[in-house]
Amino acid sequence: MPDYVQQKFNDDLLVAKGDRDVAAVVYPTVFHVLDHPELRQCFLEYDAPSNAAKKRSVYLGSAAILLASAALISASGEIPFHGQAGILTGLALVAAVCGIASVLIGALGLLYGKTKRNWLCMRLMTERLRQFHFQTFVYLLPEITASVHDEDARARFVSARAAAFAAFRRKMEGHLEAELSAVIHDEQSDLGFRNVPATSAMMDHDPALDPLFEAYRELRIEHQLNFARFKMREDDRLFSSAPRSQAATLERVSFSCIVLLLALHITIGTAIVLASIARLVPTPVFVPTLVSVLGAATLCIAVVALAARTFQQGLQPERELERYAQYGSSCKAILDRFDGASSHTDKVAIMREMERLSVDEMRNFFLANQRATFVM
Repeated sequence: MPDYVQQKFNDDLLVAKGDRDVAAVVYPTVFHVLDHPELRQCFLEYDAPSNAAKKRSVYLGSAAILLASAALISASGEIPFHGQAGILTGLALVAAVCGIASVLIGALGLLYGKTKRNWLCMRLMTERLRQFHFQTFVYLLPEITASVHDEDARARFVSARAAAFAAFRRKMEGHLEAELSAVIHDEQSDLGFRNVPATSAMMDHDPALDPLFEAYRELRIEHQLNFARFKMREDDRLFSSAPRSQAATLERVSFSCIVLLLALHITIGTAIVLASIARLVPTPVFVPTLVSVLGAATLCIAVVALAARTFQQGLQPERELERYAQYGSSCKAILDRFDGASSHTDKVAIMREMERLSVDEMRNFFLANQRATFVM
């Protein structure tokens, strides 16, 4: 049975053969513009390692939080086991080992920091490749216009694109760390446009270009809008990658901890009052033990609440939701304007706005993830 809720990724670059087959049928006259085998191969070389590095980064960050929590909980366990040397020694050892491991992974970044940086650099390359692909629709527009009418011109377009792609790879590969720094710190980061041509009257009245704009609408604008909508989805998984579900789960954990802490404090206070009133023995001997056990439980719950807060800082689901809501709204506005544009000149101008929006969204993504930390 097919998985109807499976989201497709990278179909805008026609990564899958099935997507290329469909595009060749729907957009035959401009398929040579949509299909860029060299770029697609380069994208695949970075995409899979990027996804793997992201998973490792999240796993290591999560491990740092869980180890720190285990260290604090082990330390709080010394309260009810006071005077029991063997148990106290074991708890102290567990607390020390977990605490040191958490610091090494989270604070010093001996593993987590490098993995995260590798992920961000490779993710930058994949996003720049995607941007290069669709910016080609704009800055090689004269070559594209000629290519839809003439086989020789089609070969010249492919050659011009290959030269531009070779220059792009020379700029990016081996310099990803510097490029990432430029994206994060330079608000005027280069769009990638070079000598952007103005549309001529011939282009404006050339119906052969209509499939190009239709393809851009589907594969770029609509694809990005659907991606933003996908990121804002809700799902019912316990460990979800959806920001909305993450935010809801962490909020429930934090609220539950507050309720439990309140209940424990009420229990401790009630036990002391009842024991004092009953006066079953001159000194209610069970009260110190009860208070110490409940006190340790209180500390454990506080640690869980702190861990939930730290996960919020690392995953930043609320900020992710806000970012994707803004991006989706901007994509929808651009889509509406693109559909209402009456000339190719207007459409090209809107395409440039879409590419600027994609760069701004990419910068916001890297800013958010650069600042995100999994440290208690």
